[in-house]
Amino acid sequence: MTTYKSNYSKSVTIISYLGTLLIFLFFTSLFATNSITLSTSVKIGLALITTIVTLFLFVNSLQKIDVSDDFILLKKRLFSKKINLNEIIKAERVTSSNIPSIFSTQGFWGFNGFQMDGGITMINDRTKMIRIQTTTETYIISCDRPEEFVLNLNECLK
Repeated sequence: MTTYKSNYSKSVTIISYLGTLLIFLFFTSLFATNSITLSTSVKIGLALITTIVTLFLFVNSLQKIDVSDDFILLKKRLFSKKINLNEIIKAERVTSSNIPSIFSTQGFWGFNGFQMDGGITMINDRTKMIRIQTTTETYIISCDRPEEFVLNLNECLK
């Protein structure tokens, strides 16, 4: 089994940490000042919902990809997705994806989401993207060694 890490690009790192800091500062000022007339329970509810969504986006970002003889495993911090090799039609490097997203995190802990054509994105670095087309879905992912990953995956598909 070969493992490929998927690290954040500098832009994703900056967006993620600044976004988290801004959220923290917003809720700190919301609780510290009385200029906004919201009840304490509403403030706590908003903070709780925002924290849960932020944590979900963090744990749902791609961490590594394991390639075995029978399947590839897209591992996230909490979840994972198994794709059988017999379902994969092709794997290729892509430089851009012009298909609009239905939902995307837009750089906040990666570019994770769903595209209008039904594709699933798990991108941490937009300069290292790979498209994996299966019989049922299309995945656009990123890893630190994309050329090696595509070569290895295509060898496994033969």
